Amino acid sequence: MAPSENSGSSGKHSVVVTALDGVINVNSLFTIAIFVGLSLASPGQKSLNSSERCQPGILTVKQLVIFEVLSFSFFLFSSLVAQAIKLSLNLLYSEDLSHGFSVIVNGTLLRAGMLMTAISSVLGCLFLMVSMLNVIEIKTGMLFCGAKSTILSVTFLIILVSSGLLVYISAACGVWISLCALQLFYQTFATSQELHILFFIFGPVQPCVLTFKSRKLVLIVGNSSSSDTASAIGTDETSPVEIPPSIISALNVEKALLGIAITDIDHYGILGLSRKCSYAEVPVAYKKKVEEIMNEGLVEEELNKKLQLLKESYSILSTPEERRLYDWSLVRSEAPDDYKWPFEVDPTPPSTGTPPPQEPEDVEPTILVGYFFLGWFVLAAVLSIALNL
Repeated sequence: MAPSENSGSSGKHSVVVTALDGVINVNSLFTIAIFVGLSLASPGQKSLNSSERCQPGILTVKQLVIFEVLSFSFFLFSSLVAQAIKLSLNLLYSEDLSHGFSVIVNGTLLRAGMLMTAISSVLGCLFLMVSMLNVIEIKTGMLFCGAKSTILSVTFLIILVSSGLLVYISAACGVWISLCALQLFYQTFATSQELHILFFIFGPVQPCVLTFKSRKLVLIVGNSSSSDTASAIGTDETSPVEIPPSIISALNVEKALLGIAITDIDHYGILGLSRKCSYAEVPVAYKKKVEEIMNEGLVEEELNKKLQLLKESYSILSTPEERRLYDWSLVRSEAPDDYKWPFEVDPTPPSTGTPPPQEPEDVEPTILVGYFFLGWFVLAAVLSIALNL
């Protein structure tokens, strides 16, 4: 597997692993809250309410223990399943494993595991909320007494926790429906010779291959400074065109920071270009190299390998962001002790054209966030005054 393919897969699966880390960390925080609640589950607890009728009974303490244990069980189950999925992904996309070591990961089980993680977290939050109601009754008096502090605490607890769970469930359901739709879409086109799509973890893992039944393939590489990087290259009718993955990933940035080369491939040498070449020279050199290789009379397998390497070099050198990262990696690997910023090593001449107009800044979200915090501040002040009357 090419180095850029490894970095692309690592960059994609790291997003899922980061999300699973977030679930595990949040579950850990909730587990701490559970043990704080269990510390109050001792007989003879007296509330701050002076009325004897409003004192919590033994049933309230028992309910607190039961709901805390149920909440702890769901959070622990969610964390263990998330940890198992994380371990599977790390083994599947580890760069340290030898080629003879294979890891079989069932995509259906991964999807089911992520769904179980979300459901367990929701149930754990629900039982934790109910146990917090018992904690409020133990500290401020029973709910049926109608104490102002008890009613306000319970009201805000139910409203805020329920709203947060509603948002979480909506987001989780949206992601799940999208994944099911992607799986159905993949199963529809999996047997077609026209299109094969990789959608990372939630389906079969295979290279992203686009096959077109035509003699012309239009390669359009994103370049905000010039439109010269779009070119039509003649290709063989039956040969698949593998789109090179992007080298932009957190792993490659970390390698460049440490002075480690992203790849051992000399993309400038493959196209016969110097590091100070302009973006307009890249498609010209690419066309020339393709014609030279096509005229060499190579066998199909060797021809496809060389064409794929050319496409990867063309994709990196014709995209400003990828080329900047590649140049930065070259400079850092040549002199690891001499640190330079990415824009300091950009050898391409600056663009002399008129820069595109900047989009107007959308300040409405910032204003809404400000009003949100202001509203909570005013509400806190009003409640503080009302409780002390």
